[in-house]
Amino acid sequence: MNKLIIIILTLIQFSTLQALGQISGGNEKIKCTEEIKLTTDREVYLSGETLWFKVYLIYTNSDNAVKSKIAYLEILDSNLTPIKQLKVKIEDDIGYGAIYLPLDVQTGQYTISVYTSWMKNFGHNSFCNKKIAVINSFNKIDSLPTVSNNHTVNYANSTEIICDKSRYNQRDGVVVKIKNNNGDTLNSPATYSLKVYRVDALDTTGSLYLDVAGKSSQYTVNNKSILYPPEIYAPILMGKVVSKSTGIPLANQDIYISVPGRIPRFYVTRSNRNGQIFAEMTKYYGDGEIIIQPATGNPDVVININSPFYSRHQEFDRAPWTPTNARLINTLKARHRNLQISKAYSPMGPEKVNIPKEALDSLPFFGTYDEQFNLDDYTRFTTMEEVFREYVRTVMVRNWKDTLHLLALNNAKASPGFFNSDPLVLIDGVPIKNNKKFFAFDPLKLRKGTVMARPYFYNTSVSMGVVYLQTYKGDLAGFPLDNYVTIMDYNGIQYPKKFYSPDYSMQNNIRIPDNRELLYWNAIVKDGQDVEFYTSDLKGEYKIIVEGYSKNGDYTKSIKSIYVN
Repeated sequence: MNKLIIIILTLIQFSTLQALGQISGGNEKIKCTEEIKLTTDREVYLSGETLWFKVYLIYTNSDNAVKSKIAYLEILDSNLTPIKQLKVKIEDDIGYGAIYLPLDVQTGQYTISVYTSWMKNFGHNSFCNKKIAVINSFNKIDSLPTVSNNHTVNYANSTEIICDKSRYNQRDGVVVKIKNNNGDTLNSPATYSLKVYRVDALDTTGSLYLDVAGKSSQYTVNNKSILYPPEIYAPILMGKVVSKSTGIPLANQDIYISVPGRIPRFYVTRSNRNGQIFAEMTKYYGDGEIIIQPATGNPDVVININSPFYSRHQEFDRAPWTPTNARLINTLKARHRNLQISKAYSPMGPEKVNIPKEALDSLPFFGTYDEQFNLDDYTRFTTMEEVFREYVRTVMVRNWKDTLHLLALNNAKASPGFFNSDPLVLIDGVPIKNNKKFFAFDPLKLRKGTVMARPYFYNTSVSMGVVYLQTYKGDLAGFPLDNYVTIMDYNGIQYPKKFYSPDYSMQNNIRIPDNRELLYWNAIVKDGQDVEFYTSDLKGEYKIIVEGYSKNGDYTKSIKSIYVN
C-alpha cells in the first residue's frame, strides 16, 4: 500500500509540472503575490572579500500565495553581465549565504539582483535590486565607484541593541542582545540579520536599494504569459526536446538527467506536447555537471537546457564616481593589507559550509534495494561478466544476439523469476545503454553495487529492475559515453555557509595576527537572543547594525557603535 501511495504522489507531482508547461491561454489576470528583499553585510567590498547576504520572501496574500523555496541571486556589472550567479534555499521565507568576490573582479559599480522563478513571469521590475561597489585594490585607482542614489527606504527604529559595554580591548569578548520594543509581532521581523564591521572612509550606512517596486500585487500578467513554474519544492530544470534532423519538438520522450558524484542524483522527466521538459532537481547542492540523455538512446533526439537565470535585465541608474584623495587611498591601503593578512593566516576563509541532511542522503533514488555488494570484499575478477556471474545473485548474464545482457530478478512475484528485458543500469547515477561498452569496462574501477530486483516506476518510466553501480571517486572512472549524451555545467543550490568567528576564551592562537575588519555576521538572530563574538587586533570604531523585514514587509533597522582601544 505504501508503495502504491508513493507512485500515485509521484505521478501527481509529475502531472502538475507537465501542466505548468502547457498553460495556453485565457485573459485571466494572475498576480505576482511574492515580494523579495535583500540585506548584505556591507555595501563596499574589495576584490577577494566575501559578501554575506540574507533574502526575505514576503507575501501579499499568504492564504493563496505561491511560496517559492528557491531564490536566484546575480551580481551584475555595468554591462548587465553576471559575474556571479547562485541558487539559494528558502526555508520559513528566509534564505542566506555567502559569495566570494574573486581577485580578478574589476573596480566598478555592481548590482545584486535577487528574484524567484515565479517572479520572472512578471519582469525585471518585480525583483529586488541593490547597488554595491567593488574595488580591486591590486590595481591603480584614480576614482572610486559610489553606491549612493536618489532612492530611499523608510524604516522603523524599533529594535534596541544592548551591549555589555561600549569600549573593548583587542580580542575582547562582546555580548550583544537584540530587543524588539515594538510589541507587534506581525509588524516585527521573525529573525534579524546582525553585522559588526570596522568604520572607515569607505563606510556607508544609507539605504541602498534601487526601490524599483511597490507592492508585488501591482504586477500582473495574463495566463498565457506564464512561462516559469513556481519552485515550491526544489529548483526546476527546464528545457526542450527536438529532432536533430528536422528541428521539430518531440513529445512523450523520456529524458534521463544525472548528477554524477560520490552521492549521485538521478531524475527522469517526459517531454510534453510542445517538447518541453520540467524536472525537479531535489537534493542537488553545490557546483557540478549534469549528464542528459534520451531514454531511448536515439541520436536524433536533441535536448536543449534553459538557463534558470533571468536573461532580460534592464539598465540600472549609474552613480557618479568619486575622485580619490589621501584619506581614501590610506583607507584602501589599510584594508588591502588587512585582507591579505587575514587570508595568509586564515586560509580557509571566514566561512564554514553547513551540508544539509538531504544533501548527504546516500540512499539510491529507488529507495529500498534487494541486494548490495562491496566488490573489495571479494577476490577481484577482471571482467564485468565474471563479476555478475559469480557475485551477484539477483542478476544473471545472458548472451543474446552476439551481445551480453544483464537480467534482473523479479522478486515482486510469488515465484521469482528473471525479467526478459534489460534493467536500468547506472554507473555513478548515469544510465548506460550500450551493453558492449558496459561489459568491456574494467570492473576494478567499481567499488560497490546495489540491485533493485523488481519493477521500478519513475514518473512515466518503467524499468525491469535497477542495477546501480558506483566507482571509487564518483566520476565514471573514464567510462566512454555515447555521442547522444550531453554533459553541461549546471549548478545546484548553494551549500549554506556559516560565518566563522574565532574564540579567544582559551587564549589560543595568541601569536596569529587577527586583522578582521568584519567581526561578525549572523543571518538568523531572534528577538532576545544573546550574540557573542570577539574583537580583532584592529583598533577603532565598529558599527553594529541589525536589520529585518516583517511578514507584511515592514523594514526595521538599528545602528550602534562600539570602540576597540
